[in-house]
Amino acid sequence: MTYRSFAGAVGDFIGHIAATALLFVAIMAATWAISLAFSYLDEIHRFPAVSQTILTYLEVILLAIDALVCVALVSYGARRFIRGLGRM
Repeated sequence: MTYRSFAGAVGDFIGHIAATALLFVAIMAATWAISLAFSYLDEIHRFPAVSQTILTYLEVILLAIDALVCVALVSYGARRFIRGLGRM
């Protein structure tokens, strides 16, 4: 991919970062919604303590995966941006 201007390269990079941020927020919102639904159901009928432990573990795992995916995507975007600048 060759850029005709620096502004085009920066615009693509900002778009890449915005899309990555949107993905991060979407996965976090889904994790939060699942947690909220589980908490609501737990108020109606108590689940065993093991269920809470498993849910907490899954939340942490999902957020860690989310963070790792977003770091990989931003790194890819930065590398593509730098390569694009070299081709100007």
